[in-house]
Amino acid sequence: MKNLLVLLVLTAPIALAQQPVDHTFGQDGIWHVPVAMITGEVLQPLVTGSGQLTLVQDEFERPVVGWQGGFTAVRDGEWTLRLQGPPGGLCRLELLRSRVAAAADDGAFDFALPRRALQVVRFRLVPGAYRFACDIDPSTTELAERDLDPLASAPQFRWLGDLSKNGRRRRWLFVTAPCTFELALHNTRAQPVQCAGVLARCDHHATFGEPLTAKLPLGDGELFEFPAAAGELMRVALASRAFDVRFDLWDPAGNVTAFDDDGPRTLDASHTFLAAAPGTWRVLVHSPAGAGSGPFTLRVDRASLPEISGAEHANVP
Repeated sequence: MKNLLVLLVLTAPIALAQQPVDHTFGQDGIWHVPVAMITGEVLQPLVTGSGQLTLVQDEFERPVVGWQGGFTAVRDGEWTLRLQGPPGGLCRLELLRSRVAAAADDGAFDFALPRRALQVVRFRLVPGAYRFACDIDPSTTELAERDLDPLASAPQFRWLGDLSKNGRRRRWLFVTAPCTFELALHNTRAQPVQCAGVLARCDHHATFGEPLTAKLPLGDGELFEFPAAAGELMRVALASRAFDVRFDLWDPAGNVTAFDDDGPRTLDASHTFLAAAPGTWRVLVHSPAGAGSGPFTLRVDRASLPEISGAEHANVP
């Protein structure tokens, strides 16, 4: 009963408060704050002064794990925040709220991020390759990502082909199993910032024996895919008169197995390889240091395996 009375005295309801609330710590140095939460809501407690946030609990008194300074509600309920500080210390608490945003069907997002705010964008991904593009100011906005599947024994995605430079993010995501992917953007400044980007599946196909002409944007890349059977001999050739072209070769498991730019004396690149595994192979076209742009031509061909006659085989020691 004594503990219950203490809890009632220390609890100060500021749920739904939009303005900062000041608190002076008592002799026990603890402040409990109940907060009503709605499913999909992200709570971002900002604590200044001599206090610090030490625990967030859900309605069942279970700890809520935060991510990038935010806490996401998976169901409606009343949470409890516990703040601690020295006796007589002054603490200020401000609660910023947002909701998890579902990305558009095309993977695009565009929103204004309020001061100090955190925005979480959720994507539903299927196996394949995705291109992520987002232009942010790294001095004002922090970016993080995670896989939400708690039952996965291993990560369901990994990043490949990073062409990012300063605040211009250009990366490729290889997804191995259906998963829920979350992107967090955190405005670290006291002024609003605009955030826009896209995470879209790459579906550019290369047809065997047919030249494919495309244009490479400055500082970016283009991903193409083609099927191959195990044991097939393949040749990938790139040509451009506008810039020094380079490519990375991905196997069906998302491993970079080769890269080529044919050296400094030519702008073209080519590579012949034996497919070690069946499935979808991919070619990421780009330029060294992202310095080139312009039109290029890609060609993928099946090559003939060399044949060894019986006489030639007999001469082998």
